[in-house]
Amino acid sequence: MDRLICTVCDAEVGADEVVCPECRAVLTTESAVRVVAAEPTTEDAPHAITADTTPTPPVVAPQDPGATPAPLERTTCPHCRAPVTTADLICMACLRELPSDCPDAPRDEALRTTLERDAIMLRLSFTTGEIVVRPGQQIVLGRDPRHTATAARFAPFDNVSRTHATVGLTTDGAAWLRDENSANGTWADEEPVPAGQTRPLRDGCVIRLASNVTARVQLPNA
Repeated sequence: MDRLICTVCDAEVGADEVVCPECRAVLTTESAVRVVAAEPTTEDAPHAITADTTPTPPVVAPQDPGATPAPLERTTCPHCRAPVTTADLICMACLRELPSDCPDAPRDEALRTTLERDAIMLRLSFTTGEIVVRPGQQIVLGRDPRHTATAARFAPFDNVSRTHATVGLTTDGAAWLRDENSANGTWADEEPVPAGQTRPLRDGCVIRLASNVTARVQLPNA
């Protein structure tokens, strides 16, 4: 809005004032006041058109999912029977290294061959615990800890000899039992095993040491 200025004292006056409130000069004449144009404000200025500065999000090219990987073959750990795959280097259950005894063959083929061979295990379930025999292994049954790791299984039985019998499993999966000249005898399915002689074992048969120490034979996949 324009301002009205008194020409005598340069004071701003109102449009309806007759006398200057500062110098008391009469404002009724045309020369008593002068008009000063008001300075333009930002509201009076025309609106400028500004560019949109909002950043444009980058265009991300869709990723190629590629070929779907083939599922890994599942099998079991030869040490603890926990599930493993042919790509595993160790068993996550027992933390033991998984075997690979065929360096000239692909690892998955070597591991599969080894696991299939070791899947045949001889298990003897006594009342005091289980004894496991793997292919190519033989274990002495008796109470003498100097000759066998199974001594704790037979410690409660005084009628079992210190070195009573031996059980074994061939690499082909054939199980056998031999009496080691025990004092109270060895039986397989109630058939006596002569001292120093070997008898074959089959899945489901029962062996007996002395008069009352028995175990059922488990020989799956044989």
